[in-house]
Amino acid sequence: MRGIDNIFNCEDTESFTILPADPITVIPTGGTSPSPQLGASDVADYKVDLTCPGDSFTLEVQAQGGGSINHIYNWTRNGIAIAPAGAGNQLTASQPGIYNVEASIDLTGVDIPYQFTPAQMVCAQSVSFEVVEPSEMSIVEVFDRRVIPACSGDTAQLVFEVVGGASNAGPYSLDIQNGALSGTSVGEVVFTQVD
Repeated sequence: MRGIDNIFNCEDTESFTILPADPITVIPTGGTSPSPQLGASDVADYKVDLTCPGDSFTLEVQAQGGGSINHIYNWTRNGIAIAPAGAGNQLTASQPGIYNVEASIDLTGVDIPYQFTPAQMVCAQSVSFEVVEPSEMSIVEVFDRRVIPACSGDTAQLVFEVVGGASNAGPYSLDIQNGALSGTSVGEVVFTQVD
């Protein structure tokens, strides 16, 4: 910067370095449960697979950068605001959907530069999560594989499949209620008993 005294024709030059603030980044923290998978979703930054329908989950993020200023977090689910403006960095819910959190710098108490408005000073970054709920799990008997004993001492066999539930889940354990038969398997469970 150069300053000139127009009356006495004196001048002085001074250099100033203005360092920009670090850009804002928003990342999930260890408080996100179940753990998010980066890049596993086609519609969001992270994917969160729930174990059972209706399970509750926690999304937690941390914003960094934007200077030494606090951050405000705004949450949406499927594009609709679900938490009050200025909510915290953690959200607990139980509905599947696309969750987005936008972190922006908190301008409360900050002197806005001359000829600027607070709207012009907004600096924000967001991260999104696809929360996927598994289909309802059911147990189906495979009738074609049923073996009915013809005589006392013959072997009886029932075969069941677990349909639905979380992907890549299992093994499953099944019990026949009030009976002594039980079995465990990833895809099917076979109960065998000798009469």
